[in-house]
Amino acid sequence: MNTIRLSMYHRRLLLVVLLIGFTMSFGESRGQNTEYVRKVVATLASPEMKGRGYVGAGDSIAASYIAGEYQRIGIRPIGDSYYQDFRVNVNTHPGELSLRINGVLLKPGRDYLLEGGSPTRNGNFETVALKKSDLQMGDTWVSKVRNISTKVLMIEEDEIPDIDKVQKAKVEGILKVLKYNEQVSCSGVVIFSKEKLIHSPSPTLYPRPVFVVNRPIDPDTVKQISFAVESMFRPGYSTRNIVGFLPGTAVPDTMLMITAHYDHLGMMGRNTYFPGANDNASGVAMMLDLARYFAVNRPRYSVMFVAFAAEELGLGGSRHYVQNPLYPLNRVKFLLNLDLEGTGDEGIQVVNATVHQNEFKRLFAINMREGYLSQIKPRGEACNSDHCFFHQQGVKSFYIYPLGGAQAYHD
Repeated sequence: MNTIRLSMYHRRLLLVVLLIGFTMSFGESRGQNTEYVRKVVATLASPEMKGRGYVGAGDSIAASYIAGEYQRIGIRPIGDSYYQDFRVNVNTHPGELSLRINGVLLKPGRDYLLEGGSPTRNGNFETVALKKSDLQMGDTWVSKVRNISTKVLMIEEDEIPDIDKVQKAKVEGILKVLKYNEQVSCSGVVIFSKEKLIHSPSPTLYPRPVFVVNRPIDPDTVKQISFAVESMFRPGYSTRNIVGFLPGTAVPDTMLMITAHYDHLGMMGRNTYFPGANDNASGVAMMLDLARYFAVNRPRYSVMFVAFAAEELGLGGSRHYVQNPLYPLNRVKFLLNLDLEGTGDEGIQVVNATVHQNEFKRLFAINMREGYLSQIKPRGEACNSDHCFFHQQGVKSFYIYPLGGAQAYHD
């Protein structure tokens, strides 16, 4: 689990509060906020939440916890429920998972990751080795992948020196074909890479299992491989956004929105889960801490708090909300999206800063005056978190994320 740097966290929290037009002093409550934030992150990242994914109803357990916090804090539902239900397609790995190379059992999460769309398959397999240099040499790689339906393709993915952009794009395209195209008939693909392991869930089912291994193994030395993968594809899986609000004291028919996604990567086999302390238990903790503040210090405008589901499945929760808003989008004055808020040693980056220049100048001026953060960097439009579809519908929005510190991401 990532350790939240609380002094930096509180500085960002103060900056967010001041941005939307209020003043705040932690005073003696600072320790209470620290304790609360740590509790939220520890709870959401605990084994009981199962990675807040789709094995063992991890997403539902997390949703119930967040709705309970809304109720305890005094955040009201819109209508009769905090929940906005919708459906997604998702592939899951709830059961057996193992990988042996030349008889050596590798450790999931440490030595390798299984790509999210991998289907059920198991057995002992012979291997066929490819190197990136094979993929650069015209179509010479094609002959190596003919008639290998009972074999596993082993691919070295280390970078090749002096490769230009055109060649690189070609190699990446071939790799995608080998991993995901149904016309390739191998029984599985193992990628050997020195790059950081990164995992993502998948809304689709691949034609074969794909493993990414970060051990220094030459594919030519692998003579036998065995693996076991248990997959369960779940079409129309029901998940939910958690929505609450506080009525404003002066302009209650206009909303500010504070959002953070609560889902993460879930389970990879029955014994490995992704805690997701930074992504995005930290953002949910910050959102709930703001809710605690505004429940006592009521703002002029109403404030809606939304914990989105299925962000890791292509921004599914925010897409569904924008298509089915619980409050007219043209009555939303501003939206602040919080994602990956656990660090920030080198300041923050603000997506849409160059679009909403007046609001960014206000944020920048607050920080210059108060000295909360080492820097605030502007960034243009980027569809990289749950603000995206709101922005596309004309809702003014910032996505604020930190710079520096721990780099834990999808690992």
